[in-house]
Amino acid sequence: MWFSLFATVLILAITFYQGLQGLFSALIMCILTILSAALAFGLYEDLYFAQLMAYQPDHGRAIALMAIFIVTLLALRLIFDQLVSGNMQFPVYVERAGGGAFGLVSAMIIIGMLAIGFQMLPLPTTFLGFTRYTLLEGDKVVVNAPEAVEQTGDNTVARSRVDWSRVEQVRNSLWLRPDGFTAALVSHLSGNALRGRNGFGEVFPDFLASLHRARDGLYRESLQVVRPDGLRVQEYWCPHPNEPFYTRQRYHDEQARKDMIRLVLSEKKLSSDLKRLVVRVTVKEETEDARDRSNFHFTTEQVRLLGREGKGAAPKEYFLAGLNDQANPHMLIELFRGEEVDRPRRGPDDKPNNEFDFVFEVPNTDQFEPWLIEYKQNARVEIRPSHKRDQGKPGPKPSARSRDQSGPDARPRWTPSPRNAGPTQDTTAGSQMPRSPDRPRGRVHGIETAEGGSAFSDRLPFKLTDYNVVGDMKIANGLLGGGTGRLWAGLTGNDAPRPGNKPPVERFAVPRNERLLQVRVTELDPGSLYGKMVGAAVRTRGGYVVTDDDNNKYLPVGLYAIAEVGGQRTFELVYLDQTAQDAGRIPRLDRIKHDHLRGNYQLFYLFHLPPGDRPVRLDTGRGGGEDLGRLNLVAPD
Repeated sequence: MWFSLFATVLILAITFYQGLQGLFSALIMCILTILSAALAFGLYEDLYFAQLMAYQPDHGRAIALMAIFIVTLLALRLIFDQLVSGNMQFPVYVERAGGGAFGLVSAMIIIGMLAIGFQMLPLPTTFLGFTRYTLLEGDKVVVNAPEAVEQTGDNTVARSRVDWSRVEQVRNSLWLRPDGFTAALVSHLSGNALRGRNGFGEVFPDFLASLHRARDGLYRESLQVVRPDGLRVQEYWCPHPNEPFYTRQRYHDEQARKDMIRLVLSEKKLSSDLKRLVVRVTVKEETEDARDRSNFHFTTEQVRLLGREGKGAAPKEYFLAGLNDQANPHMLIELFRGEEVDRPRRGPDDKPNNEFDFVFEVPNTDQFEPWLIEYKQNARVEIRPSHKRDQGKPGPKPSARSRDQSGPDARPRWTPSPRNAGPTQDTTAGSQMPRSPDRPRGRVHGIETAEGGSAFSDRLPFKLTDYNVVGDMKIANGLLGGGTGRLWAGLTGNDAPRPGNKPPVERFAVPRNERLLQVRVTELDPGSLYGKMVGAAVRTRGGYVVTDDDNNKYLPVGLYAIAEVGGQRTFELVYLDQTAQDAGRIPRLDRIKHDHLRGNYQLFYLFHLPPGDRPVRLDTGRGGGEDLGRLNLVAPD
């Protein structure tokens, strides 16, 4: 109640003040407020993931959103006051009525942004007497703290003791709904007049509800995951309609003299227009509280799936409806909306217990396509067609020793990249818009992995006998290395090396206790001014890092590319020796610039990893990074 009261009073006060300012001034303020809100919603996640997540994981979103909005609004208002020093005069009733009408819109947006900012903070779900959802079990209100039950008597039930199959959610709104008005306005603009590559409403079909779900739960650790690479998709499939689905049944064990839980077949029957979809994921999250390191904590509404019923359809969100049993991973257990999941991080054998089969209920159509899965706000992963399990086949886990496309004799494949050949989909959250075939675009500039070509290999893409070397790079016995420098060569029109009479070179010199990982990537162009600045900074500092399944990080030791420079197909390579690596040198190309990486080009980054290592992530300077686990690459022994 108090939150609604304060918001309403501020709205009326701002409306009254704008009415006194007159129609022309209120109109300018209204337009500037709308533009500032649109800019804030368009950039706040970019700023959060790029700069604030590591330092303010809980408060960073609210800080970014409100900082962009306030600074932009003040700056634009100051500029317009300097440029437009005069005023337009209207009859007094038109001034007051028009100023009040436009002032009301401005007030709704300003207070709406303020209310959204508060709801982004890690506050309790009930703040100043307001909660987005009231949970009811019958005629009792569900509360988080058991002590609240003792204070309020028989009208409440503790969240830890609730029967989630009987819980209903009742949605509440602020008086005048300024936050809903602001979110709806921004969503409409991002899908129409101010549409960019992403639509805000596509990623957040119900933004206000998502703010509540992020804060919901018994444990503070369950608010969000700190690391954006905390989720990796292994595969997804649709189980057979007759495959057993279980639910938990509470019973009293007379021998043990306590209540127990057993699994029984669920009597729930899906309607003909629904089916179950299972997404197998691996979860890695870092927590700041040592007390929570032993368990995973999340609610069924902190795991959401975005999907479309056919191309061009608006995305819809689906929440966790089931989970594999901890003791019997092949058994799928029914979960309910808002229910809390508490699972140990390690099994009885002390091995990581971080693999989950998330179950969702989705439309029963062949056109349905899962697009994105999100875990605790920050961890978002695109679900690719390659993740789909072949129907009728069992789902074996990827072998940790798979040598497909790996080994010293594997040669990177120089095939046209589908990501350069036409419109594709970005792996960052909030984007499934077609890209230009000239160069993909990203919310914050960086790179993404290209299809095909990545491998553990010490071979160059071809054998060179006509080339130029700059620096102290050494070539002996067909090996390139032993010094830091660059090599470049002209190629024929079909990207074949020209014949020459120089000592042949076809392999990299790699330390005996290391293996060379070659990751093929695609350059991205930023989709915003902020993205351009971040992109330039990332390229300057070489902010690309490979992370393995043990969370070890490796900086690039080189890169090479083939592109058209001045009408000539050109191959250029940079490879650092151990001294340059230890000094933190950043490999950069000289002849092939960022603007040359358009159309038909190839780009590989090089990393040294120890034998047996499995790369799972390529951090690119954008939020989330790139999933390498799907490539199933393992450094040969």
